[in-house]
Amino acid sequence: MISSNSEKLFENGLAAFNRGDFVAALGFFQKARSLDPDVPAVHHNIGMAYMKLGDFKEAEKNLLKALRLDASYGFALIGLANLRVQEHKLREAWEPFTTAAEMYLASGIPSNSEESSYFLSTFANLMEAGMTPKGIGKVMNDLLDMLAEKLPSEDVKRARVLMLKMMMNLQDGMEEYKEHQMQRRLRMKSVPINPEASLEQVLSRYSKDSLVGMGKLLQLKGSMEALKKAELVEKLSAYLREPKLLKKIVDGLEREEMDALLDLMSKNGVMPWNEFAGKYGSDLEESIYWNYHPPKTLMGKLKAKGLMVEGSFNGKDWVLVPLEVRKLLLANQR
Repeated sequence: MISSNSEKLFENGLAAFNRGDFVAALGFFQKARSLDPDVPAVHHNIGMAYMKLGDFKEAEKNLLKALRLDASYGFALIGLANLRVQEHKLREAWEPFTTAAEMYLASGIPSNSEESSYFLSTFANLMEAGMTPKGIGKVMNDLLDMLAEKLPSEDVKRARVLMLKMMMNLQDGMEEYKEHQMQRRLRMKSVPINPEASLEQVLSRYSKDSLVGMGKLLQLKGSMEALKKAELVEKLSAYLREPKLLKKIVDGLEREEMDALLDLMSKNGVMPWNEFAGKYGSDLEESIYWNYHPPKTLMGKLKAKGLMVEGSFNGKDWVLVPLEVRKLLLANQR
């Protein structure tokens, strides 16, 4: 508790903080600390003022001091989580926040409305910055249920609690979907491939949606959706075999795409998958449904334009320029 000696200083600090004068707020809180050095709230507020001023080192020092004085001080735990978000340390941000959540679940929601509001706003920030860890999912669901039950149905905060619960459930579903997609992508890159496979064999590895997206990226005429997969494969193969049309594709490459393709061609059109990904980035986290999500990575762009394919041979994963395209590119270079 703040003593009567520093109460006015503390109140002045809060008033300055709330109006955005963080330098003045820091001064008031520091004077309060000189009178009440063992009060967690004082150290917490000093830390928050430093955080607003961009001095994250001093902010951390004071927040940790507040927690040494009282390990269950919710404001300091939440403040530390906010600091980690500001530092872009999302994994570390969840640790103090999870501690606060588990504490509330065990001992009850804080009666202080400011603390519970601070907790909810921080949770919203954490979800916006990154997916919720699996370990906190049940804790937060139970905690949000507990909080919602305490609030009147017409309360604005209750609506916010229910919205956060819905957002978390949506994110949980999205996380499962992302994991499923990643497993699928890992399987795709390791599917056996013959380095001398025809264009038809190479393109048949993709879904119809991917081939439709490829046709749109290459600006083929006509409706791609109206064609069957086999017809799309045939049309795209014919397009890529035409020297003038292939030259048009290459001439339209961005500089970074061209550099990556030239590097690949300098190695006879074949490169270990990890080597290419290390130099130019991978498309593992990118959608393979090019019809709906045009690729943004270099690997994805080159694949979606038919200039590169991935697969496994000799026990390793590779990226390669399809043989027929490779020959045409070499002839064009000569």
